[in-house]
Amino acid sequence: REEAEARGLDAKSIPKLKADLLHHLVEGSIHVKESPEYKAYQALLEKIKDERGALYQQSLQRLQAAEAKREQQYQERYAKEQQKREEERRQKEATRQAEISKQRSMHVHSFPRVHPCPLANVATLTQNGAPRRVSALCDHC
Repeated sequence: REEAEARGLDAKSIPKLKADLLHHLVEGSIHVKESPEYKAYQALLEKIKDERGALYQQSLQRLQAAEAKREQQYQERYAKEQQKREEERRQKEATRQAEISKQRSMHVHSFPRVHPCPLANVATLTQNGAPRRVSALCDHC
């Protein structure tokens, strides 16, 4: 009865039986829902729910920004690696072309029935700086 009076319920509308009184004082009863304290409590719960949603959105945006930054760094790193590999390939190709042009003077043996181009002794040729171990295909045929 004191709880009902503390909640501001009209003394004339307070039930006489304990079971009825408890029914009026539970959270689901209309008396509790109409009290200003309950409305303030519900407003506070809504505010917390909205703040959680905002915090979730902010954390989601931070995660997406971090993922985009990681992807951008990966793309930059990949582009640098590709550029480095391409430069190494060009350098290796230029070195090989220089090596081929140096070895053109060694192609002095002519066997027209075997091959139309002049041939060289395989033991004297090099490939990428190492002695050539196998025969090669002709670039002109």
